[in-house]
Amino acid sequence: MKRRRWIDESEYDETIFNRSYLVTFGAFMLLVMLLVVASAGVNDFASMVFPLIFASIGAVFIYIGFFSTSKTVKEWADTSSKHEIFVLLMIIATPTYWVWMKLGKAHKRA
Repeated sequence: MKRRRWIDESEYDETIFNRSYLVTFGAFMLLVMLLVVASAGVNDFASMVFPLIFASIGAVFIYIGFFSTSKTVKEWADTSSKHEIFVLLMIIATPTYWVWMKLGKAHKRA
């Protein structure tokens, strides 16, 4: 008896999942920094340096997720997900992956 798989391996695309992970990670960094700035009520530039650095790193992750080659995306996703806590971000990135897969299927049909 053949077992039914949860994910059809012929439809799984690692590059799209890596892209969704990087975009989710970058958006998470931007969101956290916006919340830090909003809650702290930062007024001067010296106290904005740390949040600006993290926000720019988040923007780089989003840029790489959208516009980079598949090899670069895979390398960045592998490098940025070395710790076990990033499994939570991968779970959060799964709906983004499903949406991109649906868009890709709709684009191929058209």
